[in-house]
Amino acid sequence: MEGDPKSWAQIPDQPKLKSGFVPRGRLYGSTTAPDLAHCDAVLRRLREAPGKADTLGLAMVMRFTGLRVGQGKAIRRQDIDLTKGTLTVRTGKSRREKADMRIVPLSRHLLVEPLFRALVDGAAAAERVLEVTSTKSIRAAWEDAEAAGEVPRHVWAPPNRERARPDHAFRAALLAHMTTDRVAGDVVSYLVGHSPNEDASARLREIHYGRSLMEEAREAVDALPAIDWTGPQLPAGVVSFEAHARAGR
Repeated sequence: MEGDPKSWAQIPDQPKLKSGFVPRGRLYGSTTAPDLAHCDAVLRRLREAPGKADTLGLAMVMRFTGLRVGQGKAIRRQDIDLTKGTLTVRTGKSRREKADMRIVPLSRHLLVEPLFRALVDGAAAAERVLEVTSTKSIRAAWEDAEAAGEVPRHVWAPPNRERARPDHAFRAALLAHMTTDRVAGDVVSYLVGHSPNEDASARLREIHYGRSLMEEAREAVDALPAIDWTGPQLPAGVVSFEAHARAGR
């Protein structure tokens, strides 16, 4: 057996083409993004979870900004300017995004959320605003919202993906909402960090359109609806199965 590689069942045959030496990358199919109402159903469940204020704050920030979970967790108090209503994003996924900082406007609805203000005011300048070590509770909240019939599973755990996307779902919801609202593509790209050169895009807009990118970006985030903390309204005399379960019936 030592001299006969063909007898080694655990080792695959040598590829005939050079391309066979490189593992194939993942192939992702199209998916359906959640909407902001789905995100709000998750936020309501996080609000009910004990000791999850920072996790709820992180989910709120992702809902209004489209930041990735790592970017949200990296926010420090000095990055937030409450007077100007802006956030400095210092981290990113791509090499370009990591190299370039960008300043994005914060939604007027996020700025008046009591929990968000408390988390910001409670952090020192160099401290992280959101002390989140695990996001398992976010996944659990999506599962609870799904069990209650408020969120379809495929919007946060697409069957054609190897992994669910409970954190990324907030980003997908924001992108889908702004696309539906016909927000300019360069504005959306600037907000979520997709643009390869935000400065050039901003200069082009000011020269040719007379309006700054930040100006339109602020209009876009301020047009986002506030968080629905009450949930869907049921007809009079109708009680949800979830309410019965909480009552122990």
